[in-house]
Amino acid sequence: FRFSGDIDGLPDGSVAFLNEPILRATAPLAQAVLLETRLIQAIAHATGVATRAARLVQAAGGRRVFDFGSRRLPGPQAALLSARAASIGGCAGTSYALAGEVYGIPVMGTLSQGFLAAYPSDSAAIDAFALHFPKVGYISLPGDSFEAGVAQLAEHRDAVRIVRVDHWDLDMASRKVRKALNAHGMESVSILGSGALQESAVSELTRKEAPVDLYAI
Repeated sequence: FRFSGDIDGLPDGSVAFLNEPILRATAPLAQAVLLETRLIQAIAHATGVATRAARLVQAAGGRRVFDFGSRRLPGPQAALLSARAASIGGCAGTSYALAGEVYGIPVMGTLSQGFLAAYPSDSAAIDAFALHFPKVGYISLPGDSFEAGVAQLAEHRDAVRIVRVDHWDLDMASRKVRKALNAHGMESVSILGSGALQESAVSELTRKEAPVDLYAI
């Protein structure tokens, strides 16, 4: 069996309107019907993720949005295709390392417990993390005491580039963290905000001018 038909489609990243054809397959009936379910799966999933990403990026008002959805998807292929679609929709990067290798999408990663365990001290781990991931690596702050977390990082102020704040009230939390960072001479450290964010929440944070520099969604 060999497909002998023609397939025409919109280029990736194109804007498609209601009732506008996205892809057309022209082939003998037996060949065309074999493609139907798989094409609908691929197109519906990818356009849904890309559209959602575009809405989130627009809501962020110029702040970069990163795709952090791979852990909530059913398997590696779905995660890979979602990261690609999110990138097409405007996301600045992904937490899914495989998507970085396969598609060249910028990767955003955390200083994890595993990374800490690989070094003799937290100080050595933070210095190594800053060396290997100077632009895309972040350190998560404890959700129960942001100020204490910032204080613990103060001695590494020259190595820390991004801190992650995960909270249901991101406006309040980010303001507390920004105040604490500035108080410890860490004005150049960026805040990566997260917390079950929808477009409406991101728009509201943008309207309130919350000190969130990046979003993990």
